[in-house]
Amino acid sequence: MICAGTKHDLSQVKQEENETLRSYTRCFLEICATIANISDEDVICCFRNGLASKLTYRDFGCNLPKTVVELCDMMQRWADQEDEENEHFPKRNDKGGNDGRPDKSQRNNSGSSRKRKTDNHVAAIECNQRSKKPGKLQDQFEKVVGIS
Repeated sequence: MICAGTKHDLSQVKQEENETLRSYTRCFLEICATIANISDEDVICCFRNGLASKLTYRDFGCNLPKTVVELCDMMQRWADQEDEENEHFPKRNDKGGNDGRPDKSQRNNSGSSRKRKTDNHVAAIECNQRSKKPGKLQDQFEKVVGIS
């Protein structure tokens, strides 16, 4: 025998951080099925409030379904898209739990967007106070730089 649920029980169903939309929807609808006399508006509100992703929450608000049937259809489409994205962009196995993105300290900066270090070469020329011939200083400079 299944215990009857309440709106409060439904509002406690939350999507886990790494849980797929399909899994969250399935768990949510299983709890929803145990509740008698709950309006579509309450179901939709509880579902949206349980979403873990800000982007999904925002997109959901922009495409707000009017009925539970519309909610189920929309979540089926979104779960299919999520599955397709996960197949195309598989998550890396990093320990940071940051949606597959590498830790900033571990980024590979070998790409073309990396700033290059400047060539810090300093040439020093010995300058005697007695020697005021400009040609001699120029000769020393060219010798240090390796022009001649």
